[in-house]
Amino acid sequence: MIEEHIRASTICIIHNDGRILAAPGYVPGKGLFYRPLGGAINFGEHSRDALARELLEEIQAEIINLRCLGVIENFYTRYEVPQHELVVVYEAKLVDRSLYQRTSIQGQEEGEVFEIEWVSLSEFTSGRATLFPEGLLDMLM
Repeated sequence: MIEEHIRASTICIIHNDGRILAAPGYVPGKGLFYRPLGGAINFGEHSRDALARELLEEIQAEIINLRCLGVIENFYTRYEVPQHELVVVYEAKLVDRSLYQRTSIQGQEEGEVFEIEWVSLSEFTSGRATLFPEGLLDMLM
């Protein structure tokens, strides 16, 4: 049986000279995509607090100057199961300025290590790369 619920999540847009910080992912049949860092909002937790927690957990980085850009209602399929989420989108800056000089940053989630990259917005606008969730690129333009 499919559990029907709406997931609340938050993501962070961090700009760096025409690029944004994003984690690569792969969907069988659809290919490579990128998604900004973030994660689930816990019950009773403000979305900006969830975002700060997620970035500390994933890349051990603090963020400042948070600005809410809006909310995206996202419908997608994961492992052939329909999903529905509301994504609160923030823009922020990293406290550790040295992270802006790196080409990639190592992240960790639930014991899994992954690389986060600075990806040029032109990769998304040209169609060479896909940015998730759907509608995020329009919000950034």
